[in-house]
Amino acid sequence: MNGTDASCTYDSDRGSNHGPRHIHVLVKVRLSNFEFICTVMYASPRFHERCILWNNLKNVSNLHDKPWIIAGDFNEVLAEGDKFGGRCISFNRSLIFEECIDHSNMIDMGFVGPHFTWTNRRNITDLVQERIDRFFANPSWYASHPNARVTHLTRYLSFLGIFMEAWSRTRSLRESIENFSRKASDWNKHHFGNIFGRKKRVMARLNGIQKAIASHPSHSLNEMEKTLHEELNTLLEQEEEFWVQKSCINRLIEGDRNTAFHHMSTIVRRRRNKISCIKNYIGEWIQSEVRTMNFIRGGFEKLFTTSLEFAPLTPPQPSRWQAALSNEEKENLSVVVTDAEIKDGLWALKAFKAPGLMAFMRGFFKDFALLWEIW
Repeated sequence: MNGTDASCTYDSDRGSNHGPRHIHVLVKVRLSNFEFICTVMYASPRFHERCILWNNLKNVSNLHDKPWIIAGDFNEVLAEGDKFGGRCISFNRSLIFEECIDHSNMIDMGFVGPHFTWTNRRNITDLVQERIDRFFANPSWYASHPNARVTHLTRYLSFLGIFMEAWSRTRSLRESIENFSRKASDWNKHHFGNIFGRKKRVMARLNGIQKAIASHPSHSLNEMEKTLHEELNTLLEQEEEFWVQKSCINRLIEGDRNTAFHHMSTIVRRRRNKISCIKNYIGEWIQSEVRTMNFIRGGFEKLFTTSLEFAPLTPPQPSRWQAALSNEEKENLSVVVTDAEIKDGLWALKAFKAPGLMAFMRGFFKDFALLWEIW
């Protein structure tokens, strides 16, 4: 944080090898004498471990009288209205949680935005939604920050979430990649959206905002223009990455947003790779697409077939002038390739070179190094 010094002290509940569940941080504001305790947590999904955490919070509240704020995933609902679908809430568990909050003299800071912070993303018949992420503050912290508020951001399935859901140890590598391709296409269509359409809409909104500012300037319009500029910059970076990948060339200047250049490079590369006509064995040009395909296929068939009806059973003896493998080299051919060697070979390739048989560029596997743990 700007303008603050923060010293961290850890107080953790390790219950059953699940690691620390909360961290207490003493925050000292550099420009004033104000200091407060900030507790961040991820409560265990197991009820008996959450009870240990609630007792820890009550013990901490008895040890100080400083301003205090607690935030995180509590994995418990406080009221019936904090849950939709699934089993009814356990009032005994909610009362134990509420007793902890009351003992610590905490106030729920409320929220703006969507009511629920977690969902199982199922169909409506099996849908479960809960408000389990909260911010609590004691009166002394509230008095120092009367305008503080909590905003629930819009939930969306991240690309990393798509990646994690698509891969499974029970599937083969090819099945996992095919599964990921389907899920990524759906995510691109329903969540990420078309880059060019989004850019066009943002540009239109920005144009309207700038016209409004010219005639009736205001603080809200100015802030909205800043927000739209940030969104436009993000879209421009995405557009740049899109055309760099399409053009399959190295970036001349890192961060140069010259999308027109990359777009033209893509068109030139496609035109250069396209076979519009081909010359046959007698020097005639073949321009028909079907005849061109048949000619190329026939060439490969002649290359990999033979007119011999049989082959000798004993291979010919190599000449003493012919290159041969040593015994050590022959043994090395049968050695199993390690994961580290595969990774080193893959990492040595350029990120945006042409995709392989699985239709993914090398950069995909580099960015998601978790793939090696799944393998």
